[in-house]
Amino acid sequence: MVRHSLAYLDRIAGEQSNDDALRMDIAEGYSELADVLGHPLRSNLGEAAAARATYTKAIGLLEPVVSRNPRNPPARRALARAQLMLGLSLTFYREWEQGRKLVETSARELDRLAGQWPREFDIVLLAATAQESLAVTISQRDGYTTAGDAGAVDALWKSIHYAEAALRLKPGETDAAGQLASSYNRLALLTQTHDRASAAQYFRLALATLDTLPEAERATAAVRS
Repeated sequence: MVRHSLAYLDRIAGEQSNDDALRMDIAEGYSELADVLGHPLRSNLGEAAAARATYTKAIGLLEPVVSRNPRNPPARRALARAQLMLGLSLTFYREWEQGRKLVETSARELDRLAGQWPREFDIVLLAATAQESLAVTISQRDGYTTAGDAGAVDALWKSIHYAEAALRLKPGETDAAGQLASSYNRLALLTQTHDRASAAQYFRLALATLDTLPEAERATAAVRS
């Protein structure tokens, strides 16, 4: 099914249309299929290389759309998201520099978008995810976390700020609460080697946030591990 859908999108994309709405539809289709193949943060089919190739196709379609109309928030968000997912996948597969550059590009763009459209829930929540992802690319190499990096800590506080803003827009929304808990948890991990008291406080905040989630989400939340 995934291969059939990819072939269909490739066929439409090959027609070289300048219709921005069509390009966005195709790009979003590519991103959705890439998520299924190898989303870097969720369950997937384990086909990371195919996912990266598919995120790249989405980016290639979206860049001209954004260039022609920078006041198109959905297109800019879709481009930033595809860059973020591709950057994280590259990072997880040890393409450190290329991955980090993409994550940084995405995080900067989502910062701008959240500043321009602070009441757009999807943009604000994605900005939170991008800032935590930026912290990961700054602080982790070879699977190890480097504690105390000021840039990573600053990114996590920004992530927390955006996640809290998302929850103000949609109180109790589970993805936003999960993101807030994840950011507090990562902040605790970065802090624990040099400030155990603060780390303990951040762990407590992460768990308290998880406790606001429905029971099914609490039971499966990765932060609890």
